[in-house]
Amino acid sequence: MSSRGGRRQPKIPKGSYAQLGCPAKAPERPFTLEEGTGAMLFACQDWSPKLLKESGVSQENIERLAKALVEVHDSFREAFSRPVQRTYGVVYLKGLLSDLVAKSAEPIALRYLGPSHVRNLQRFLSVSPWDEDRLKELYQIRLHERLAHPRAVITVDSTEFPKKGKESAGVARQYCGRLGKVENCQSGVFVGYTSPRGYGLVDCRLYMPERWFSPEYAARRQKCGVPQDLSFQTKAEIALELLAKIRASNRFPGRWVAFDAAFGRDPAFRDAVAALGYRYLARVPSDTQVLTEPPRFELPPYRGRGRPPTRPRPYPPPRTVPNSRRTLPHCGTPSPWPKEPKAPPWRNSPACG
Repeated sequence: MSSRGGRRQPKIPKGSYAQLGCPAKAPERPFTLEEGTGAMLFACQDWSPKLLKESGVSQENIERLAKALVEVHDSFREAFSRPVQRTYGVVYLKGLLSDLVAKSAEPIALRYLGPSHVRNLQRFLSVSPWDEDRLKELYQIRLHERLAHPRAVITVDSTEFPKKGKESAGVARQYCGRLGKVENCQSGVFVGYTSPRGYGLVDCRLYMPERWFSPEYAARRQKCGVPQDLSFQTKAEIALELLAKIRASNRFPGRWVAFDAAFGRDPAFRDAVAALGYRYLARVPSDTQVLTEPPRFELPPYRGRGRPPTRPRPYPPPRTVPNSRRTLPHCGTPSPWPKEPKAPPWRNSPACG
């Protein structure tokens, strides 16, 4: 840990700068709030000039990009109630785009504003009264204008974020897809939109494990600011609620919803997606039983032993997914899509992940 202006901040490893080609230092002086409200902050060169030269990025490109980022940020101004909130929003966005190793409020404020603004930036992110719902709505309008297409596909997935501590909202020992094992993490449900014009995130929500609603977690819920009227929902219930809102908004046309086995294994979820008016493409466990054609229900023949059967059964009987694929009429026909080119050998090497 190192000290700056009477406050302690994380010491940034020098090796991290060497990997990025960036100097192991912050800007020579912090920006004032007035200076940090425009393109000047985004164009602040807290990176190595050598990096720009090697990548072919000119100073003119940097200035144009800085102007574009300011324009994007200004498009959300009505979600903030005070000018100083918009200023802190610009500073935080700049910090997320910087080479800082720890992209939290304290190191961002220390680099760009100075130690006197650390607490203010933290309050802006935690308790400052800006309209998050309006901010999301403005974002979805921008996404609609750029991506909406009738041939789009909506995707549903859950993503986890490993955590070391226990104070973050919703953190618990649960399956972490990023690590491939049960670990301490947060988890969320994310709904994306992919069209011929591009792709983007439409909506998301933090998943709160059921144990977080027990009396033992009451103090932790209050400390994390969990709304008192929030109740437990499964990931499937969260996903359906988000899909229903997207459907009602009429901003994101599309016929298909795609999701993995975490959602596809739930028949109630699949039926609910279909009830919303979507078709779905779902990954399911290999032992899932399916019908390859509309069945007829008949009583099985009595074999002369035991009680006669009284419950009709479907004919043809259901099959597991791998067996049903062998009997479908279109299986084995040539695909209309071009084959994916064979990956070079180095793509499969351990060093490349």
